[in-house]
Amino acid sequence: DKGDAQVMFRVPPVAMGQRYRIRFEAKADRFKTIGFGVSRMVDPWLGLGIYFDVGVERFWKPYHYEFVANADCDKPRIL
Repeated sequence: DKGDAQVMFRVPPVAMGQRYRIRFEAKADRFKTIGFGVSRMVDPWLGLGIYFDVGVERFWKPYHYEFVANADCDKPRIL
């Protein structure tokens, strides 16, 4: 049931070739698949090196991901 809600966070600029870490906790009322990634907040709306679908269950669980930015971007977002 992806698409039930969308959350977006603006984050500090990213630099091509630099490694970044994303950490968050999530839970759902029933098993759901959520998608998250880092992309540009302005046109062109291109991804910046990470996009995953994650299975979220009924209990809080930490998630940790690392990625290397594939472009410079002054206005990135996590969505």
